[in-house]
Amino acid sequence: MAASPPILYVDDIHLTHGVTPLLDGASLSVGRDDRICLVWRNGSGKSTLFRHCSGQLKPDRGTIYFNGKPIDYSYDSLRKLRNQVGVVSQSPEEQLFGFDVRENLTFGLLNQGLEERKVEWR
Repeated sequence: MAASPPILYVDDIHLTHGVTPLLDGASLSVGRDDRICLVWRNGSGKSTLFRHCSGQLKPDRGTIYFNGKPIDYSYDSLRKLRNQVGVVSQSPEEQLFGFDVRENLTFGLLNQGLEERKVEWR
């Protein structure tokens, strides 16, 4: 059985802040049913990488694909992307309201206009 194409593919992205490299050739491939755990030391770029995946950051170089298409950084495309891809911080002080992860996720879905029963199902 052939593997399905990745739902998210990060291809050799680079990001610098001034002259300091934050990401230097990062790549990642995530299939539709994959569950991943990304473990690196503090300050190594994990959060920066995931912010790229949700379109919050744009790489200096490289491409990020979602559902086989390169991310388009136009306003409308980013809105559509962010309805499907999100980043949830592990640190309570970085959460939207300081609630737990579940409450922050349900807030976002309810804010999109989904009915409460559909939010609970998701």
